[in-house]
Amino acid sequence: MLNTVLRAGILLCGVSAAIFAATRSDANCLVSSPNERLSNFCMLERSDKAVLSLRTVQVLDYRLKREGFSTGLGLKGRIKQTTFQPYLSPILKYSSNINGGNPEKPLVLGGNSFTGQPHLIKKKGVVIGAGIGTSGRSLYGRGKYFNMNIDASYAHSPAHHIGIATLSASACAKNYLKDLWHLDVCGSQTHPQRYHRPEQRPLQRIGGATVHLGPFHTSSRRSGGKALFCQQLYPEPADIRY
Repeated sequence: MLNTVLRAGILLCGVSAAIFAATRSDANCLVSSPNERLSNFCMLERSDKAVLSLRTVQVLDYRLKREGFSTGLGLKGRIKQTTFQPYLSPILKYSSNINGGNPEKPLVLGGNSFTGQPHLIKKKGVVIGAGIGTSGRSLYGRGKYFNMNIDASYAHSPAHHIGIATLSASACAKNYLKDLWHLDVCGSQTHPQRYHRPEQRPLQRIGGATVHLGPFHTSSRRSGGKALFCQQLYPEPADIRY
């Protein structure tokens, strides 16, 4: 009788340890990679032949369904094809260049040294504000989904009386092809606008587009294809003197 109880206790401890190890391993997958697909792949690889808790199975099933694999791990339940998540977030941070200004040193070109106007030198300090936006996802095939994000924010520097209004948008079409191959097409656009004085409103536009084609494994992504980046700047008047 005592031996039976001991064997049952040892078996229970072994199962509990296996479940704990699998859960900890899954947590490591989520922490070690900010890439959703790579995290899911890592969890699947580490869960192979492991004893999983019901919660871990439910989480992985949901994550796979969000990736466009409608059956997931075979659990009941479906997710919405299109979802939106609005958000409101405070802004409180230190900025090393609030006004988008120039370094506090002369500009040397050849044998000439140029000194910028004092009000064009970059300013440091704390900015306070808030941002509002929405993120969304739409599933359109097996392993295929479209991510988008739109954000608007305004931050103010109490010390320098400078306001920074920013509009940004990003979109990414992620496509599973075969085995470990994926094709991603992404783009983004950001419009920061700084308000120094009523008559002075410089505008900066930064945009980018990337195309990713390649496989990945549990620790990294291998990328190929093309990466494109474009940038347009509309700075303040040069106002440079010798």
